[in-house]
Amino acid sequence: MRRLAADSVPEMRGSIAALLENIPDDGCRQSDLARILGITKQAIGQRLAEMTALEYITVSADPSDGRAQVVTLTEHGSEVRQTIRHLIGVMESEWSAEVGAADYAVFRSVLDRLGAPKAALNLESK
Repeated sequence: MRRLAADSVPEMRGSIAALLENIPDDGCRQSDLARILGITKQAIGQRLAEMTALEYITVSADPSDGRAQVVTLTEHGSEVRQTIRHLIGVMESEWSAEVGAADYAVFRSVLDRLGAPKAALNLESK
């Protein structure tokens, strides 16, 4: 991923890519991201500060609960997320060509099953 992203998104790291992928289009609470990714609120706060500086996201007070923070993608953040999705598609195509479509399909199925619990969590939007 890093090799593919070097030209398109040079500041990209896996942790930022994972965060971008888990922010719904309508935003979500900072605490939900920490829970989904299985990291502490302190760690998520550090990553979100980096992403804010890169202008990928905005963080604002939740209008329904001033103690909570809502994370929303900026237009730039949405574009970067689309670029990452494209690069992952390229990488997956390369891997499939290298090991064969049948073996890659098994690999992908296992990855999907391993990732399902996190993806199945219901985000509490704004």
